Amino acid sequence: MLLIGSEPADRYEGYEAITDFYRRAGASVVEIKVDSMKAYSEGPCGWVVDQVTARLPNGLEVPVRHTYLFHQEENKWKMVHAHISVAIPDKILMRIFKRESNIKKATPKEANAL
Repeated sequence: MLLIGSEPADRYEGYEAITDFYRRAGASVVEIKVDSMKAYSEGPCGWVVDQVTARLPNGLEVPVRHTYLFHQEENKWKMVHAHISVAIPDKILMRIFKRESNIKKATPKEANAL
């Protein structure tokens, strides 16, 4: 199982690393409302895409998207990959791109300053 987060170095592999990531992120105190979800399968492969709203303890609501990949082994579906991204409106994304137009690759410090 592999989970890739939004930070440049966010890469969590294996059950222990991934559960630790969710624990540190406070996932148990986040309220999740599923806005849309679709699941598909073909042979031993399956995938799910969804859009959710995460309500943080301070009341802030964040639009989040997930993609999950599964593999069927011995009649059980096992998650083999997950991707999580925060939905950013195009207007904000374009402001970020314009600020980065003179930088070939932003350093983590520069990216955090955005």
